[in-house]
Amino acid sequence: NRLGRVQPYMDLLKANQIPRVPREQLQQLLKDLKEEGNVVFKEKKYFAAGEYYTCALIVSKMLQTHHYVNINKDLLSTLFCNRAACCLKVDNYKTGVEDCDLALGMNENNVKAYYRKASALKMLREHSAALAVAQEGHQRAARMGKAAEVKDFIDLMKEIESYLPERGPPANVYRPAAASNVPPQQQRQPVAPAPVEVKPK
Repeated sequence: NRLGRVQPYMDLLKANQIPRVPREQLQQLLKDLKEEGNVVFKEKKYFAAGEYYTCALIVSKMLQTHHYVNINKDLLSTLFCNRAACCLKVDNYKTGVEDCDLALGMNENNVKAYYRKASALKMLREHSAALAVAQEGHQRAARMGKAAEVKDFIDLMKEIESYLPERGPPANVYRPAAASNVPPQQQRQPVAPAPVEVKPK
């Protein structure tokens, strides 16, 4: 089965070493690693999923450099984007942004990468940058006719805009009253942005 084909090589791949197997077997391993990552992500095993996606990227590099196989850039973009989803789930937002940038470098129309990058920037409180990324993703999703993604971007942009200083806090956020006689422990504090739901591709 798939897991049985993957497990014998995991330690080697984590050490960035090349399994001594034929090219065709490496190509199957790449596919198996991606699919296994998707499975464990759905099981909410985000660290494990991230390892599978990382190992898949290692195998893809081995195929390119040692076997001169041309790896589809859309596949590489998906792997980076899926690993970014894992980063968001474990609050590793900075690395999530970096993976989204790598995904977009492979496929500039990967709208999930725009969405996840904007979401990560939002959680890092880089709201102006987050809004710019969300707007770009929204425009690309609209041009591609992706109605569901367009709606997701609209919702995300509204949330991000509510946190921009010139627009004030969102309706459910309260700032402590200035020069108030209310004790600090009784004053309501700002609410952090809500995390976003992400799914692998």
